[in-house]
Amino acid sequence: MTSHPEADDAVSSTDAVTSNARRRRLATAAGLAAAVVGIAGAAAAWHWHTHPDALSDVGTTTMKLRPGETAYAGVTFPDPDDSASITITSASAKVVENSADARTRFFVCALDTDRPDSSAIGVVDATTFSHLCPNPEPVVPGIELDLGTGRPAQLVAAITVNHRGNMRAEGVDVSYEHGWQNGTQTVAANLFIRAK
Repeated sequence: MTSHPEADDAVSSTDAVTSNARRRRLATAAGLAAAVVGIAGAAAAWHWHTHPDALSDVGTTTMKLRPGETAYAGVTFPDPDDSASITITSASAKVVENSADARTRFFVCALDTDRPDSSAIGVVDATTFSHLCPNPEPVVPGIELDLGTGRPAQLVAAITVNHRGNMRAEGVDVSYEHGWQNGTQTVAANLFIRAK
């Protein structure tokens, strides 16, 4: 049998070209996979950064008021196991109905844990609110809210109805900074007020 060196060289050259092309395709696929993983990781980090979740949901509050009255409802409740605080930039009720022409304002209320009659604010009238929270601070950009173990405080909504009708809010949007997180959290603090 006769050997053809030119044919053997051609086969070796073809194998080398195929092998190099395969390596390039594998390197390209690995690079694309790394880019996809990097983009997904960056997207997850961005989502975490812009969607803080330090506040707990509180459920639904129902109130009956007369026109001109104000009721106060706790939007957050202190957690004795939480040593963090947040810096609030804004708070607003997600109002979906407001035939009572209600106005909602927000306050930070530092709780006096040294007083035996002090407690967290659920839903209270103006007299009880002034007793439980003698120095309410209006929510303005930069106000601090201690979530638990320092000087526990609450975010409280003050709802004043102006005439007969209903006011319904499906949550409260709270924009704040918490460590590396900075964004808006919708707290499931649903409000339903009927003014008669």
